[in-house]
Amino acid sequence: MSTALLSLLVQTTTDANNSTQGSSELLSGIGTGAILGFVATLLSSFGLLYLRRKHRRDRLRRAIIAELEKQDLERIVESLQMDETTDIDTEDSEEYPVRPSDLPPADSIPTSIYEGNTGNLGTLPEKEVSEVVEYYSSLLALKSIIQAVRNEESVLSADKKELHDELPNLESDRKELLTSLRVGLGILCGSSREGNCTDEEAS
Repeated sequence: MSTALLSLLVQTTTDANNSTQGSSELLSGIGTGAILGFVATLLSSFGLLYLRRKHRRDRLRRAIIAELEKQDLERIVESLQMDETTDIDTEDSEEYPVRPSDLPPADSIPTSIYEGNTGNLGTLPEKEVSEVVEYYSSLLALKSIIQAVRNEESVLSADKKELHDELPNLESDRKELLTSLRVGLGILCGSSREGNCTDEEAS
């Protein structure tokens, strides 16, 4: 075999090897790019889902906060003007007098935001859900007593005593719930009567 022919064969083999290697590198690059693109899309989807859930959670917090701020329980407590040392031994409703005029209409104590969003409470952290449900359960029970008194229905003295004894505690619970929800939003709360917050972000 001549030297020229041998050189031609060697060159052809080298070119073929280089072509095969280039194709492998190209396919490898395409595969890596596809994987990276898929991962980026996946992360973007999870990020969007998280932001949507956070938006719904914060929107619910703000709605409940707005409702809590309208519940002037302290004014009701002050209007009762009862002696806390009253001793109740029977269930005679006359023994623990509460005048209908001492109480506002039950509908003036808003609870519609809570009642309309019971199915959405799961978007909140478990601790906040527990606090919200506990507070509103007590409030709704006392609202029913207020409604009965306002309608001059027969109300047990024990229920009237519960109204008197539990309203101050419920007012404290309202302020604590306001603080908890506002902290969840990432804002600082002051120590004013209504628990109003500043616009500063929590550190």
